Amino acid sequence: MKKTMLFLMCILYSCFAIAQSVTKGIHFENITLQQAMIQASCSRDSINLIFLDCYTSWCAPCKKMSEEVFTQETVGKFFNNRFINIKMDMEKGLGPDIVKKYGVVAFPTFLILDSEGNEVGRVLGWKESDEFIKQVKQASDITNSSIYLKSVFMKEKSISAAGNYLKILDKSFKNKESSQFMSQYIDSLDLFEMLSADMWKYIRYGASVRGCNVIPFQRYIERNKAYLSDKVGAEIVNITLLKSYNSTICDYFLHSQKEYMPDKEDVLKAIEYTKILASGTENAKYMIAKIADLYLCGDISGVIKMYGFMAYRNLSLNNQARIEEIYLSIKQIPQEKHDYYKKIKREYMERRLPSV
Repeated sequence: MKKTMLFLMCILYSCFAIAQSVTKGIHFENITLQQAMIQASCSRDSINLIFLDCYTSWCAPCKKMSEEVFTQETVGKFFNNRFINIKMDMEKGLGPDIVKKYGVVAFPTFLILDSEGNEVGRVLGWKESDEFIKQVKQASDITNSSIYLKSVFMKEKSISAAGNYLKILDKSFKNKESSQFMSQYIDSLDLFEMLSADMWKYIRYGASVRGCNVIPFQRYIERNKAYLSDKVGAEIVNITLLKSYNSTICDYFLHSQKEYMPDKEDVLKAIEYTKILASGTENAKYMIAKIADLYLCGDISGVIKMYGFMAYRNLSLNNQARIEEIYLSIKQIPQEKHDYYKKIKREYMERRLPSV
């Protein structure tokens, strides 16, 4: 039965190839990813890769690519001769599964896949036609893929190999993979070589990304704080640690939404260090540490008092949302307190608005 289906798909593929020859722009086939993988596996010519346009209905750059770039004859010639082209709305049908499987975090994302559905490369965002072709050509080269570059690192275990792998992850917005890789190998890489190779940005990011284990980065920076402060500046190191401790505290409260939950001991340390680094301030990180401190001491009434106090703070919308998210995660706070907070916050904001 499987052989029959494969044979039929191969016949259909030859028909699609004829249709492509009369299409000026990119010929997108109305098939599923699974069907595209079958086509790629039975292709007798060089078209054994899949180009998948991951878009959403509300994405303006997606529409711009579709209307202004995909329709160009030069673009069509390049893609139709090299790929089985398909497009999927990431919010409909199997779209959400694609988002989860390939870690799509921005739109548009253009995936290059092999006949087994493995990612060869990706390109993100709106591009002019020439630049788009150039980047897709680079992404189609297996030696530029994250899988290949990671295998090179596993053989060499060198700073340059680690840097090449991290650069492709960074370019693909694979922040979680980047953080996981660094946390696993950070202790085996020479500190001097890492700074010389401009890898501090990966350490800095890995130390604060939420939903991932930031503790190895914290400990690495703490152990080498004097050296790092001398090289990149004490203020930058302290800001990095403060962000890292804040991520630890937030992940403790919001772990149900993430794959990672820090240990209570690490949270207590993060609270104490935040008090030191943010002493005398009323910024969001310091306030989150105070809330966590009260909560872990079992002082729920103190947490609720802080809740009301938060409504009068001039915080950014992102910080307000983060703190409100933490409060909503605390089951001991009754619903009427959440309603009261919303009420006094609304009244406070209305008083601050200028009269017309």
